Amino acid sequence: DLAERIEPLAPPPAERLAALRAARRLGIRAKAFVGPLLPTLSDTSDSLRAVFSALAPLGLEQVYVDRLNLRWGVWPALSRTLRAFAPEAVEPARAILFDASASRTYNRALRQRVRAAAAAAGLTAPMTLAV
Repeated sequence: DLAERIEPLAPPPAERLAALRAARRLGIRAKAFVGPLLPTLSDTSDSLRAVFSALAPLGLEQVYVDRLNLRWGVWPALSRTLRAFAPEAVEPARAILFDASASRTYNRALRQRVRAAAAAAGLTAPMTLAV
């Protein structure tokens, strides 16, 4: 539901997982990109654990985890979407994107949450954390 609201033109997560499963069944090496992690929405321990639990049995070569990054056009579009669907996430996202101190604090906490969720899910694929 969240993915459809944030990226309405992208394939749903279930289809992405199905493609990874199919590739692995065919012996194709595969990597996964998890992101962008959205403050208070997709960066929670429960959300991360669910994603990593789905990825863990696939035998992936690598998992790349990325936080939300500020690029041109991201904030106006994201803030409109958040106001419409998750207004409680607007201020945390704004702070993380625009306040250097809040961003550093968030990054440290997010790295810990990602590592803990991956371990709890049994994900053994090497991870790259872009947070």
